[in-house]
Amino acid sequence: LDGSNAVEGSAHGGGFCSSPTQYTLYMYGEFKQPIVKSAMWNGGKVQREARVEQGRHAGAWLDFGDQREVTMRVGLSYVSVRHAKANMQVEVPTWKFNWVRGAARGTWSDLLKRVEVEGGTPAERTIFYTGLYHMLLSPNIFSDYNGDYMGFDGKVHRAKFRGTDCSGFCAGGQYANFSDWDIYRDVIEMQALLEPAKVGDMAESLVRDAEQSGWLPRWPAANDVTYVMGGDSADVLLADAWAYGARNFDVKNALHFMVKGATDPGLGLHHEAERPFLKDELKLGYVAVNHDSIAASRSLEYASDDFAIAQLARAAGETKEAAKFMKRAGNWQTLFDPETKWIRPRNSDGTWLKGFNADLSLPKRPNAPVSSDQEGYEEGNAWQYSFMIPFDYPRLIAKMGGSQVVVPRLDRFFSKLVCWGESCFNMANEPDFVVPYTYEYTDAPWKTDEVVTRIEHQTFNATPSGIPGNDDLGATSGVYVWNALGLYPGVPGVGGMFVGTPMFPKATIHFAGGRTVEITRSGEGVYVTGLTLNGQPHGELWLPLKALPENATTTLHYTLQAAEPTATTMKAPPNFMR
Repeated sequence: LDGSNAVEGSAHGGGFCSSPTQYTLYMYGEFKQPIVKSAMWNGGKVQREARVEQGRHAGAWLDFGDQREVTMRVGLSYVSVRHAKANMQVEVPTWKFNWVRGAARGTWSDLLKRVEVEGGTPAERTIFYTGLYHMLLSPNIFSDYNGDYMGFDGKVHRAKFRGTDCSGFCAGGQYANFSDWDIYRDVIEMQALLEPAKVGDMAESLVRDAEQSGWLPRWPAANDVTYVMGGDSADVLLADAWAYGARNFDVKNALHFMVKGATDPGLGLHHEAERPFLKDELKLGYVAVNHDSIAASRSLEYASDDFAIAQLARAAGETKEAAKFMKRAGNWQTLFDPETKWIRPRNSDGTWLKGFNADLSLPKRPNAPVSSDQEGYEEGNAWQYSFMIPFDYPRLIAKMGGSQVVVPRLDRFFSKLVCWGESCFNMANEPDFVVPYTYEYTDAPWKTDEVVTRIEHQTFNATPSGIPGNDDLGATSGVYVWNALGLYPGVPGVGGMFVGTPMFPKATIHFAGGRTVEITRSGEGVYVTGLTLNGQPHGELWLPLKALPENATTTLHYTLQAAEPTATTMKAPPNFMR
């Protein structure tokens, strides 16, 4: 207890997803009304005269006498109690509850109304704006009002600010809690288009983490690395940040650490590797399943990571690095089995995993967190991972046997929209999010329109359980939001979107830099038969970001029909490996 009207304390946490992580959170809370009586407890024992208590389950009991309403303001910090108190005084400078609530509501309203949708049902609009809100909740500001934050080296650092008002989400702050394996697929792109300066700060935060720990963190929580999930996904976050407009971070230094993580098999915090089994990738072109139980899915993630490194290297003018990592991005082919025509786990001696059956998801992965996991895959199977190569779909489709093989395979895949351990799509997990757009490289590209519409209508609803699975810091919601706009940012490190089918009659998006996009639709049904860009035909199922200039309004108009087409004049998206 601090004086007659305040409490202060700290809590030790960590262990996210059973990781060895740990952090300390400090708190300072002040009451407008004085405390009349108090006591402390520790476990089941009450200390009636105590003013300080420490324990695994400890707390304070406060009595405010005849007060029926008590106002409290709270500050948090990961540095110290003193910083928590200072944060409180700066960020909550008044006791007027309605002022604080109004300021928070105003901040969110200003942000959410940058994407205006018209029409649709009340439920569709509720799901859409709930999803957009979820996409903008994380990563979180981690530094204090003055820029101080606890670094990955356990020391206090100060982030440099631009500007003087740092009471809220301040340019130059340090960010934490990057669900990188999830949010690289559709969240960071929207954030960068709406708030490029903040996303630049997020990217610079990852670079600072690397400077302090030696390596880019994989799924960092607070000021520690959890090493959760199989990819080196910070690579894609950094490349996506740049591709979608964030420029205020040290790109050369970011690229340095990206290349280090992809070429140096060294160990970082907790004696863990940024890229586990990197020696396999460097020697074999894939991670061997006799070394790693999620080898196939990890190898595909590394291919996406390498492709992303190539994109940022190209942007930075590092042409040799770009060429090297573009070549490495094609390593997914080392796991393509020409007999079964699936991505198949492989041993270090080059032999294929025995007992493999894609249709039955066999062999099962023993002791996996998800009991339906197939050996060689993380939270999935061969069906659900073999299409997770959006940067190289033309070559994948050709290897599978062309449209005559891939279209029926995809039709079967989308017969169910949420499933585990079966040969079907799983909207409840990230690897499948981009797969509906595989159709756009086949002879039946219009099938994408039907699938994304079914996903919206059948897997989301406006109830407390209305998200198909874990939202993963907005990644699942991102599928709904982007698809409802008729677009999807599916290629790692490339600024642009696959073209889908819009849900709403009109949507107006106010991106940063004066970049406004007006999306309209006409006709009944979901199948896109035509698209115009500023009144001129746009005959490709890909919209590059450069087609949406800053300080200008761009109009996109979709023409739809109800009957399934039998042919299309729309060209496939680009071959990004060229």
